[in-house]
Amino acid sequence: MYVYPSLHPSDRQSQVNLDGSNFTHFPDFNPTSVLEAYLEEGDVLYVPPFWFHHVEAINISISLNVWSDSWEYRWINRLFKNAIPFYEKSWPKDKLIFVTQHFLKRLVPRILGVPSNFVYNFLKRQYSRILDVDEDLFICSQSTGKGIDQFLAPHLQQISSVFNSLPLNSRLILLANYLESAANIAVGVDNVVGFLKDCVS
Repeated sequence: MYVYPSLHPSDRQSQVNLDGSNFTHFPDFNPTSVLEAYLEEGDVLYVPPFWFHHVEAINISISLNVWSDSWEYRWINRLFKNAIPFYEKSWPKDKLIFVTQHFLKRLVPRILGVPSNFVYNFLKRQYSRILDVDEDLFICSQSTGKGIDQFLAPHLQQISSVFNSLPLNSRLILLANYLESAANIAVGVDNVVGFLKDCVS
């Protein structure tokens, strides 16, 4: 659905206009997979967590919606409050960047099961209409660091177990948001794309 980045003001919304006016910009969007429902007076429609929806009133009407947090959302909110669980405020910035780079680089394959192009692909899907992903650069640490694997092991286990308990579709959306959130803490919003592309993917 080409969701806006989680750090964007339109977070959790699709960049695709369902009226078809910009389908050509989103080659992987399949408009034939859309479900339509027509509601009449007294009808109720339940939209499950992480299902995208678009509402249009055909006639003059009044509608009411009620939002409730899903268990997936509650779990992830707890993670996001401490997106970099090992971070200590006394650390110099270069140490935070170094450890976060290694943490995220190891986390993605633990959640997805195999090394993949997930990070680069999600950046292209979510950012390509906003900026040129390939032009955004970040100088990554080339050091491997002594003891980094042992230091990161319990944190990787904790975070990956939470993600791996989620259904796949919500896992992918929330993993992208988590990566953006952790990168934002480490390098700041202006460097998120370059850091994730050059240092994590």
